[in-house]
Amino acid sequence: MSGKKARPRLTLELKDKVLAHLMSIEDPEPSEVEISQADMVMELKDAIQNLVDRKFTMKQISQFCTEAGFPIPESSLRTYISKGQKKTKARKKKAENQDPAPATPGQTGEAGAMNATSAPSVTNAGKLNDSSEKKSRGTFEPTPDSEVL
Repeated sequence: MSGKKARPRLTLELKDKVLAHLMSIEDPEPSEVEISQADMVMELKDAIQNLVDRKFTMKQISQFCTEAGFPIPESSLRTYISKGQKKTKARKKKAENQDPAPATPGQTGEAGAMNATSAPSVTNAGKLNDSSEKKSRGTFEPTPDSEVL
């Protein structure tokens, strides 16, 4: 025997016992509930904004938080505050201008190279003009002068 405990038989009686136990567990005390650093900053956002409006720097506010028992680097404080702000008109316009243009047929979204479904073009001299990467061995791509069997 390997020393492992045998898995208990899963019965409806066991389900009722586990359900009763889970339902009897009381809510944790509010002081025992942990929140993330970002959530803490969002909870303190109004107070932080009040200090910013009163001309305190983020470095000073970071120090105030540390003195009160909430150590947070200035950079993290800036990040969380900026993520929680609503977009201004200028930021909205900048975001709109950064949206990628829709890909045109025959182009990939990145470099504008030919995609796998487009056929290579033929120049006026009849030579194959394929600007895409070389294909792996064993693949067949018909050209305009290929014979159809």
